Amino acid sequence: MDYKVLYLSTMVLFILLFATLFVLENKTRITRSTPLNSLYICVMFISILDIIWVLVNGQPQYVEFNRIVNILDLTGLVVLGYLWMLTMYDLLPDRQSWFYRRRHLGLIVVCMSAAVYVISAYWTGWTFSVSPDGVYQRGPLHFIPTIMTFLYMIIGACRAGVARRKASFSHEKSRYFAIEVFPIPAFMVSIVQLVLPTGIPTMQFGCFMGLLILYGVNQNTRITRDFLTNLANRYAFEIILKKKIDKHNREPDGATRLYVLEGDLNGFKKINDVFGHPEGDNALTVTAYVLDKIVPSHGGVVARTGGDEFMMAVEAAEEKTIYNMIDEIDAGLEEVSRDLSYELSMSIGVAEYEDLTEFQMVIAEADRKLYEAKRVYKEALAAKEAGTGDSRR
Repeated sequence: MDYKVLYLSTMVLFILLFATLFVLENKTRITRSTPLNSLYICVMFISILDIIWVLVNGQPQYVEFNRIVNILDLTGLVVLGYLWMLTMYDLLPDRQSWFYRRRHLGLIVVCMSAAVYVISAYWTGWTFSVSPDGVYQRGPLHFIPTIMTFLYMIIGACRAGVARRKASFSHEKSRYFAIEVFPIPAFMVSIVQLVLPTGIPTMQFGCFMGLLILYGVNQNTRITRDFLTNLANRYAFEIILKKKIDKHNREPDGATRLYVLEGDLNGFKKINDVFGHPEGDNALTVTAYVLDKIVPSHGGVVARTGGDEFMMAVEAAEEKTIYNMIDEIDAGLEEVSRDLSYELSMSIGVAEYEDLTEFQMVIAEADRKLYEAKRVYKEALAAKEAGTGDSRR
């Protein structure tokens, strides 16, 4: 089979695959990601240009058209790298960094690259030229678009590495690691492109692998994350808890105990009724911030499991450590309440996992302890309102 026919068939297939990923990505997102959507559109546009290039290359009557296609194609590769970097930043908690605030300066490099390709095509031949018989020829600096593309990718990957080192949760570390390494397939395939004597572009193969990895990361995040608070959801928490229980049963450590905590906000319905549901969402977000700051510092995991309900799994040497952590949570909620129009507090039930206990039994016990704590809180609140006591839990 003629290599052109094979290449064109493959490129059409990849365009269809990119389009499928694009549709699936947007169907499963609540909010659209402009950088990611632009990235998909850019790689599909480059693929179309590559198809056109294969068809017109070597045709003397299309010399001018060949030049324009290659200028757009090579510039598109630099744009691709820039959009890849923006996509990474869109997925990272890095919005205050120096690089993020100056990310649009990367467009200057894109414009300079486009100017180099125009000059090269018509005068110098630095990066490429098209002979009078319509044949594309590499110039001595033909590697520039690939280097520029990966310069952007490397910057984004480095920022993902920084986020991974700062992350508190193992699932966050895994996600940032995937973001950190997903340019590697495109990089490896591009090296092949540089050494191919025919100059046939192969970037799409690597891009598809990278985007497939990214799609998998995003899907896993959507399945395991609570959209409002960005904490783990109940599904993810139960998986984590089962793993901890299996490890506890398989490798018993008498010095460490496993505790399951269940808590919910006191007076959450009143917050919604008086201040509105948007403020109720803010209360949940602020509470999640406090829990996310305190629980992981004690080696635990925290999840929002529904409504104003949160669950935690913490390993500790003694129960006193758990109640010290709860005191920290109380103090943290009291501190953030100073900037709110209402007071945040939480009732928490604590259950210790016993060897070989059924998985659901320890959750049920934590739930029972929570309602005991809620009853004590309500009794104390009623006593306070009657002027005969206080509201301490």
